[in-house]
Amino acid sequence: MELLREAEININIIQEIFSFVFINASKTKTSRKLEANRKPNLKIKFDINFDENQQIIRTTFRNNIRYINLVKKFVEDQMKIDDQPVLDVVDRIQNLFISHRNKKYMDMKIANPNEQIFDFSIIDDIAIDLLTPEQKTNTHYMAYAKSIVLYFFELCDIGKIPARIKTPKPVSSQIDLFD
Repeated sequence: MELLREAEININIIQEIFSFVFINASKTKTSRKLEANRKPNLKIKFDINFDENQQIIRTTFRNNIRYINLVKKFVEDQMKIDDQPVLDVVDRIQNLFISHRNKKYMDMKIANPNEQIFDFSIIDDIAIDLLTPEQKTNTHYMAYAKSIVLYFFELCDIGKIPARIKTPKPVSSQIDLFD
């Protein structure tokens, strides 16, 4: 019974965070489908995105894997209902990544969420921006917010993408001249 109650609390926290982000995310102009089978090799993904602190990154990922799996389940369930809010969150996280990266590296202005991350603290910076002011001081909420960011990092929605992985193309009725 206690495990069922804990699972319910965990899903409620994820729903609260996503609800806050859904409300504050701008709507995407084109829709696309997130492919469930996008599973990059995390070692390669970490190596090409972070110059230093590899052990800290791996430990953080391991420490949050339970939360990341709950986020994955929540996202998969939400996408069965309506994938647009999730895509709006992806865009919000990508925009936050670009903004935080540009602040940290003033000399490296970027407009592409698929650039090398370098500094792992950007993951925390983005996670903080996904929380309400009341939630920002709660370590449990912070762990979930960080897990949301790590989940989308794992799926290559932010950070440099390993060469063997292709990003999903936009799905729209218009032809993209740059495809």
